[in-house]
Amino acid sequence: MHDTNHSKVITKPSLLRKKTRRSANEWRSIITDYKTSGLTQRDFCQQRDIAYSSFTNWLSKLEKLATDLPVENNASALFIDLLADKPVQPLSAKEWDVELAFANGTVLRLKQTQG
Repeated sequence: MHDTNHSKVITKPSLLRKKTRRSANEWRSIITDYKTSGLTQRDFCQQRDIAYSSFTNWLSKLEKLATDLPVENNASALFIDLLADKPVQPLSAKEWDVELAFANGTVLRLKQTQG
């Protein structure tokens, strides 16, 4: 007797990965985590078990959306108002200077004015 069934099931680990559907907000969070991780895109995806092609697709999509937003909408999404829990004691003149340098070359300088 001969076995006529010669078919074998061959599986690759990459084909066994269950597809995970993520919302745009979940991808924003993932992209933020990546940017602060210090890892390469491939290493980050491997550690998080994220498909590299999906990651790069969403990275590109979200970066394009961010650049397409009008400046006022983009700025309002990046900044929130903060209120102090208790009154802040005034500082003496020249006690503080703040300088923020942004990636696009914009520099914001804040200086304490003399009373």
